Amino acid sequence: MVTDKQPPNPYAAPVFPEPTAETFEFHQSYDIVDSKLLSRNGLWLPQYCLVTGSSDDVMPIQLSIIAASHATKRCRSAGVGCFLFAALAGGMAFSLVNSGAMPGAPLVVGLTLSVPLLLITGLVLFLLGGRNRKSFTLQGALQKRRQTLRTRLGLAPLIGMLVSSFLRFSGLVKGDLTWIVLLISPWIATALLGRFFLLQGLQLQAAYLDDQLFEVRGFSRAFLKQLKRHSDEH
Repeated sequence: MVTDKQPPNPYAAPVFPEPTAETFEFHQSYDIVDSKLLSRNGLWLPQYCLVTGSSDDVMPIQLSIIAASHATKRCRSAGVGCFLFAALAGGMAFSLVNSGAMPGAPLVVGLTLSVPLLLITGLVLFLLGGRNRKSFTLQGALQKRRQTLRTRLGLAPLIGMLVSSFLRFSGLVKGDLTWIVLLISPWIATALLGRFFLLQGLQLQAAYLDDQLFEVRGFSRAFLKQLKRHSDEH
């Protein structure tokens, strides 16, 4: 049998295999350690509201959380610390020069040279801390009125931005600083209300301990109380 084999086209675009999607099966296996849960990916929680702990009038909600190991989190935190120290060193050098110190003084030179070194070190650590991250998916529940509140809080910053822009361009608000405060206030207010009061328990954080086990924290006290009661009964 004769087969005709054509030589590969050197100008053809390279073909890469499509990445395989991470697959998992939902399960209900978890351990409660203080205020944290230890579980594999694909956790199906009992049907208690993540915010209030109630089982009345709840609807399913699926959350996907980006998780990193504790080592990578510490690496990223160290990178942020380097950025802060770089700003502090630059500010100190600027203050010394303004106070009468010579630009060539050893302390001023040392602080000035430390700024780029700290920035480079911080960038490297921050980028290393963003690697090897995994996704953790859990299925929980949320009361319908809390879901409605969640949607409204999500729209509040956009409405605030439109209102503040209208006030600025209509001339009712003339100062740029006042306009900026009006512009960012709804974002800050809704973030604080949602995180600490109205939607506490939805801002979950996860860290993976190994390839199979994750540590999840950030649950509300009311939900954890119901979850511990459910675990004791079963």
